[in-house]
Amino acid sequence: MNKSDKTTLAMALRRFNANLSREIDRFNAVVDSLCAAEGEKIENLPESLRDSAMAQAIIEWQQGLEDLAGRMEGFSALVEEIASDWDIDLARGKALANVGEPPTIAAHPQERKSHRLFALVTPSTREALASHARRTGLSMNQILNAAIARHLLEGNGTLP
Repeated sequence: MNKSDKTTLAMALRRFNANLSREIDRFNAVVDSLCAAEGEKIENLPESLRDSAMAQAIIEWQQGLEDLAGRMEGFSALVEEIASDWDIDLARGKALANVGEPPTIAAHPQERKSHRLFALVTPSTREALASHARRTGLSMNQILNAAIARHLLEGNGTLP
């Protein structure tokens, strides 16, 4: 997954979280309204019926509704856990960390100038390189420079 993909994921999770938060607020408003209505039922019962089976059922419904509202908060916590696991800033919809450290780009990183090099490769090699570049978020040039530098290091242990 490259940085662009991770940012797309971050923005989608942010939208999901915003929509979820709105729906939880709406749901909780309904639950609060129903709890208040159940509470009024208890208050309106005559004193002689406040210990009745009907009163106990109303109290159980009220407690069940309150528990249900509490469980809704678990959804928000789950989204926050997902964001943490994937290093996503939910407030901004941004990836916090890059996907990985890019490889060393040049044999001598202090070099600022580059030279053009033409190479002929098979179509499958080029497609594999392009696919790897998309996954890592690096350019094909960066990958080729790092691969050539690694090959030269492995060959004789030093770079020219």
